Amino acid sequence: MINKFYGKKGIFISTLILTPYVIAMAMQIFFAKKLSIEEVGAFAIISIFLSSLMALSYWGADKYIISKASIQNSQIDEIFTFELSISFIIYLFILILCREMVNDYLGIQQSNLFWLAMAFVACYFPLSRVKAILEKDLQYILAYSPIFIANIAAACIGVICVYKGFGLYSMLIWKVSIYFIEIIILYFNVARIPRIKFSFIYDLSFLKYCSPIFFGGLIGFMTVNADKVLLKQLMGPRELGIFWVAFTFSHIPLVLREVLSRILLPILSKLSTDELKLLAYDKLNGILQVAGVIFSILLTYWSGPLFSLVLGEKWIDAVPIFIILFYAALLKLICGSVGTLLLSAMRTKQEFYVPIIYIFIFLPIMYFFIKFGGLMGAAMGVLVSIIFINVLTFETFVRNFSNKGFLYYLSYLLTNVISVYLIYHFFIDISDGYLLRLFLTLISIAFAIITLPINNILRRAF
Repeated sequence: MINKFYGKKGIFISTLILTPYVIAMAMQIFFAKKLSIEEVGAFAIISIFLSSLMALSYWGADKYIISKASIQNSQIDEIFTFELSISFIIYLFILILCREMVNDYLGIQQSNLFWLAMAFVACYFPLSRVKAILEKDLQYILAYSPIFIANIAAACIGVICVYKGFGLYSMLIWKVSIYFIEIIILYFNVARIPRIKFSFIYDLSFLKYCSPIFFGGLIGFMTVNADKVLLKQLMGPRELGIFWVAFTFSHIPLVLREVLSRILLPILSKLSTDELKLLAYDKLNGILQVAGVIFSILLTYWSGPLFSLVLGEKWIDAVPIFIILFYAALLKLICGSVGTLLLSAMRTKQEFYVPIIYIFIFLPIMYFFIKFGGLMGAAMGVLVSIIFINVLTFETFVRNFSNKGFLYYLSYLLTNVISVYLIYHFFIDISDGYLLRLFLTLISIAFAIITLPINNILRRAF
């Protein structure tokens, strides 16, 4: 089953899934160059609100549809009806009770069109459940061509809006357009669209699977965005703009996590035993660690020149923050990929318990680090929190499933990341030239090769 997606077909599918993220990243570079740091910081707050509506509507029903061995269309209809109803009720609640407060906080003046767009955003996940049906049947091209086309079309709309003088609203229009166009195209790609069905004949057993994902995702969302809210309160929009750009570009590896989840969950769910699933993930983990080390070396030494070339000198202060946040993103990638393994085995408890514990760790750490360390402290706080939660996840939920823990799945990556950062911290300055960077890059690559025997990483990856 897995071998089916090696070769040209696998490359094409991976490219189809990855390209929208590349386009989105290119657009964020475009916006960062055309808009002021303050405007980017203001959009970061609007983006948090937009994402909060989506977090409130995501129950993980797509994962349930994919992971369940067999599921009837009528049950999919009931799940769709439940999700859509809850999402719309939550939207109405926020609209009626919180509209003025949200408008004041976000600085929205003409808000009717804004709130109309938010109604669609709140219902995006239920409306996109047809994608899970296509994924379950391994019809990846039909599932992911809509988002590919939507990103191209929305990029054109966003560019036009910038040159028409829409300012930070250009980013909002661009973002919402992606979701809207994708849904329209998706509904032309499926033979059957889920129907609204209030006469429930199935029990709500899917909630046992989905509830940990929903509540854990909601708590995780609040945790992920707490640093940005704290930065706005403790520092200001300029600092928030710098942190948001560093965070956005450093977390490109999480795009790969989403891609892996989308491709692997249907495949792993079809494997007959846990042993086969563990073998597949063991190899994946080896590949991720090796790839993570390579990119850590390159981006640690070369992110300074890269930021100057791509974004301009006004964003150079984001470089040290970007490096630390990139390390955190790599750890999130590996921790998230193991979550796909557990979901394929119908294990979802970690989706709730891990975020619950994490938020109690994250908030005090972030407040302390931001208060006394500013922007760099915020980045270090994210990294420290991620390391702690990775230890917790691997030493409890993963070890209970595979008898292997944190060091087995992360030791090679951590060893090399620590060595690379120490060299960078003591020997590299933003103004240093290419020759020194090249020399230190070669030293770190040599060290990475020497340490390949750690936990048989060479055999697992290759």
